Amino acid sequence: MRIVTRTLMVFPAALVGCRENNADSAAAPTRTLSSISPHLTRTLTPALARERLGAPDVETGSGLIIYRYRLQSGDTLSLGFPGYAPITYAQLVRVDGTRADLPLR
Repeated sequence: MRIVTRTLMVFPAALVGCRENNADSAAAPTRTLSSISPHLTRTLTPALARERLGAPDVETGSGLIIYRYRLQSGDTLSLGFPGYAPITYAQLVRVDGTRADLPLR
């Protein structure tokens, strides 16, 4: 009986946390590729990306840090960093799943 009680107490808290994250995420897709493109330079680091573009919608990677930003168009911008060093790639993942490498200035 104790296990069921704990599960029921934790589950609503998890739902509340999800709603808060979704509310924050809903505001994020005001980014456009044209507004982000000027920041895609070879000197961009994870810290500078957070400063200039805001917190990523998704952060992943193991050894390689990958930031993913949802764009207003529904596309996703992926930025790859070797640890905290400057960027190694920028890639646009379109809604249809196709990918395009973006140039770094």
